[in-house]
This record gives sequence, structure tokens and C-alpha cells, in this order.
Amino acid sequence: MMTIDSIRARAARLQQLNLGLAEEVARWKAAESPLLDAERQAYLQCIQDGIAGLDAAWHALTTAVARMQKDAVPRMEKDAAARRGDSQTSLQSLGANRGPRG
Repeated sequence: MMTIDSIRARAARLQQLNLGLAEEVARWKAAESPLLDAERQAYLQCIQDGIAGLDAAWHALTTAVARMQKDAVPRMEKDAAARRGDSQTSLQSLGANRGPRG
């Protein structure tokens, strides 16, 4: 089951992959290589496309986590209110909240 924590962990892995690809681009731009210029440019373009895809995926996950955290607060408040309501219902069913018998 996916949880907020597991999604956060996936977002962190995406960032690490992204950093690794950025290092790869830097290495290829700085070094001499046996590839022809067109081959090297094609390779670098694909890696940079991968970086853009990872950025988009990271953004999607972090946006979802922010929404889930925002939604969790009202849900937790609603659950707490329901628990308080259940307590009141239980007391009423036991007759604890009845007025004086007349």
C-alpha cells in the first residue's frame, strides 16, 4: 500500500536519480570522448530529457504529498470530532445526560 511516507521516499529517490544524471551531463560536457559530436549531442539530449522527466515526476509526487498533508488535517479533526460525538452518544445511551426524572 502506498503511504505518504512511501511517496516521500520515492520523491527523494527521484531527486537522487536526477542528481546522478546531472553529474553524467557535466562529465560528458567536460571530457573528451570517442563519440562524434552529433552522437554526443544526441546522448546528452536524451539524458537531459530524462532529467526533465524526473523533475516532472518529482513535482507531481511532492504536489500530491502537500495535498495529502493538507487534506489530512481536516480529516484528523473530523475523526476527533466523531470520536467526541461517539462519547456523547455513549453517555446518552447510558442515561448519564438525562435530566431529573419527574
